[in-house]
This record gives sequence, structure tokens and C-alpha cells, in this order.
Amino acid sequence: MDDSQAIRLLREGDIAGLEVLVQRYQERAVHAAYLICLDVEMAQDAAQEAFLRVYRRSEQFELGRPFAPWFLRIVANETLMALRKRKRLLPLVGEAAETSLPDLSPSIEATLLTAESHAALRQALAMLSPKQRAAVVYRYYLGLSEAQMADLLGCPRGTVKRRLYDARQRLRQILSDCAGTIIW
Repeated sequence: MDDSQAIRLLREGDIAGLEVLVQRYQERAVHAAYLICLDVEMAQDAAQEAFLRVYRRSEQFELGRPFAPWFLRIVANETLMALRKRKRLLPLVGEAAETSLPDLSPSIEATLLTAESHAALRQALAMLSPKQRAAVVYRYYLGLSEAQMADLLGCPRGTVKRRLYDARQRLRQILSDCAGTIIW
């Protein structure tokens, strides 16, 4: 069953459509939300709220268009709303600091360097604004193009380019202070 068929089921009141979408997009939604808010519980809540919004507003989805960009925009908006409600960013501590990308390095030295690099990158990401973090997540984690990001965020492509540029500049500045752990 494809995404459009799942949405059709939702529109007919069949919850099985939502189940299909949750199975397909839950991990990606939570990970994207986490990379924006840097809090595991908040990310899970934001993803859950995004799925509830899809359930309540399935009629707003334009059949024939890709579901993922529409849905990920909802995830990002829910995450940013949760951050605004909280009115502060959380530092990476405890369990949240343990979340990282999978390590495919063959040696112990490479593993340690990768772990240090991921830690430095997580700390640097925490210092970005939520909108800059969202731009970095969309571009480099989700692999969206600038045009897709502009459509997803509902802003001009120039705004997307500026957010990415500002985020990369800030990351370079922060990471250069980390003794060159990560080279851009």
C-alpha cells in the first residue's frame, strides 16, 4: 500500500491507513524531531502529535504529491511549537547524549574519533537556533534539496539558502574551537 492509499483509507475513517504511515515514518519522524529539539521525549511527543495531525487533517493532503515532505513539515512545525512552548533549549545530557548515528568504523581508533566527532557535532548543533538546526536536519540528515526544503518550510529558496549558510558558518566557528575534531 502506498502513502496515497493510506491517506484515502484515513479519509474514509479507516485507522489502518494511519497504522501504515506510522510504521513507515515513525523512526524518521522521531529522529528528525530529535535533531531539531535535542530531547528524546519531546521528539517522541512531537512525532506523535504530527501523526495525530495527519489523522485529523488528512483531507488537507493533496493526493498525487509526495507524502514525506508534507508530513516532515508537520513534524518540524510540531517540534518548533513544542520548543516555543518550553521557551528554552535543553543541553545534551543523559540519555539524549547517547543517541548517535551508527558507527561503521572498523578500528577502535576510528570508533573513538567518530564518537568524539559525533559528540562535538551534537554540541555544536545544540548551539544553533531551532530553525537553523531544522535546516541542517532537512538538508544533511533527510537529504532534501533546497527546493524541497523551501516547499516544505513554506518560504523562499533564498531563505533556505541563508539558513543553511548561517548554520554552516556557525558550525564552522563552533567546531574550529573544538581543536579540529571535525573538518568541514
